[in-house]
Amino acid sequence: VLRRVGAGAAEWLAPGGHLVVETSRGQADALCAMLAGLGLEPTVVRDDDLDATAVTARRPA
Repeated sequence: VLRRVGAGAAEWLAPGGHLVVETSRGQADALCAMLAGLGLEPTVVRDDDLDATAVTARRPA
């Protein structure tokens, strides 16, 4: 599902727009690699207090 969402986001996000996906720590690196391969600029965001991990991916302007 995330591959389809990422591929679509690379096309429908406005330049400078962001996609945010909550994921597990174990999947964050693979998700970043996939999104980078689609031309997006991913960043991992972690909140230890909530034990939460998300990946944001920005479409370059």
